[in-house]
Amino acid sequence: MKQRLRILITSDEPWSPVWHTQLHYAHQLSENHDVVYMEPPEKWNVWRILTLFKLGVKQISPSLRVIRYFNLLPSNIGSAATVVNDKVNMWRSKWVFGGKKPDIVWHFDPFRSFHLYREGDVTHLYHVIDPFYDKRLDRKLAQYSDLVVVTSPRFVEYYKDLNSNTMLIQQGVDPLLVDGFNDLENEDVRQMVLLGSLTDKVNYGWIREAVSRTSMRLLIIGPDLIRDDNVRLEFKALCQLSEVEWTGALSPDEYLPLLRPGSLGLIAYRTDIKDEQVMRSPLKVISYISRKMPVLTNIDCEIPELEGPAINRVDSLDEFISGTMAYKSQGPSFDNKIVHSYLLSRRYDLLIMSILDRLKTENERNE
Repeated sequence: MKQRLRILITSDEPWSPVWHTQLHYAHQLSENHDVVYMEPPEKWNVWRILTLFKLGVKQISPSLRVIRYFNLLPSNIGSAATVVNDKVNMWRSKWVFGGKKPDIVWHFDPFRSFHLYREGDVTHLYHVIDPFYDKRLDRKLAQYSDLVVVTSPRFVEYYKDLNSNTMLIQQGVDPLLVDGFNDLENEDVRQMVLLGSLTDKVNYGWIREAVSRTSMRLLIIGPDLIRDDNVRLEFKALCQLSEVEWTGALSPDEYLPLLRPGSLGLIAYRTDIKDEQVMRSPLKVISYISRKMPVLTNIDCEIPELEGPAINRVDSLDEFISGTMAYKSQGPSFDNKIVHSYLLSRRYDLLIMSILDRLKTENERNE
C-alpha cells in the first residue's frame, strides 16, 4: 500500500462543530493522506435535482475536503435508487479527487454508499461505531469489505461471523491531548460537566437531582437534539436551576479549555432504554479523562482497566447521587499514571497505523 493515499470517508454524521468519531478519523487521516469526507444527504425534493452539478466542496484543510452525498432519486423507493445514487456520488467524489479513484473507501455509513467503487482495485473498510446490526446494508457492507473495524467488544463475534477479517479498535484520543496530558495541573474545583449531544436518551432527571442535592455548578456542552416533548420539559427544568450553564454546541477547540482538570464528567442515560444504550462506546469518556476528569457513569464505558482509577460506574439513582456527594466532599479520585498509560495506547495515529497495516497485510495476501 503506497505511502500517501486517497481516502473517501462515507459518514452518517454531517461535518459540524460536534466532533463525532467519524470527524476525528477524517482529521487525523488528513494529516498524512488526501481525504474527502462525504456527509449524509439533505432531505430529497425534486428541485434539488437542479443542483446535481453543484458539488459544494468545503475545504477544511489542504488535504481534507467535505462534500454532501447527493440523492438523485428518493432513497425510499427501493434498492435500485440506492444503486443509482451511489453511482452518481461515485462520479462526484472522483471529480473532487481530480479524476482519480480513491485508494480506500472508509465506510462509516450503514445506510448508503455500498455500491461506490465496487469495480477495480479500490479497498473497502467498514468501520462500525454504533449498534448498526439492524440497519440497512450493514450485513452486506460487512460481508463485502476487505476489513471490518469494530469499536465495541460486544460486536466482535457478530461481525466475525460475517467477515473473518474483523478487528477491534476502541475509541481513540487526539495525540495532542495525550502529549499535553502531563502538563495539565490538577485544579481544586467542585463542578460537574455534561458533554455531548443532548438527546431523548439522556437522563436529565438524575442529573437535576444531583445538582439539587449537591448545589454544585453544572456545565452542559452540546447541541439540543431532543425530540420528545416530555424529555424537553425535563431538560428545561434542569436548565432553570441557578447552578446550571448550557453553552450549546462547541467545537473541540472551544470546549476543551472549559473541561477543567478535576471536574466530574457525567454520563447518565435513561434506565428504561438502558438495554439499547449499553451497547454504545461513549466518546465523551475519552474527552473527560484526557482532561484529568474523573467520570461518573450509569453505563459500561468498555474500559474495565479504568473502572476505579478514573471511572465510577453505578446502577441506580441512589448510587449516582452518592457518587456526586462523595466527589463534592472528598474531591476527584483519579490516577494520572494509569490513565496516561491508557491514553498513550489509544492515540489516533497509532490506531490508524494498525488499521492500515492490517489492510496492507490483507491486500498482500490476496495478490
